[in-house]
Amino acid sequence: MGAHLVYKQHFIWCSIHVSHVIVRGGLRWHIGNAESVNVWKDPWLICKEKSYITSPIPHGHEALKVSDLILQCTNT
Repeated sequence: MGAHLVYKQHFIWCSIHVSHVIVRGGLRWHIGNAESVNVWKDPWLICKEKSYITSPIPHGHEALKVSDLILQCTNT
């Protein structure tokens, strides 16, 4: 009876793990208006392998937000 319980627990955890992998595989992060996304500290670039800016941070621009890079009149 104890082995059966362990099997059920293992099955449940495996199911949770598999669903987690599937969900993360299709997950996308939308930055919205980008006012809370830090250019240097947040993974906001499209490429999964290089989603962070790796350039040195210019002095005085440590708190730069992605929204600061967007032209508000055209959203580009």
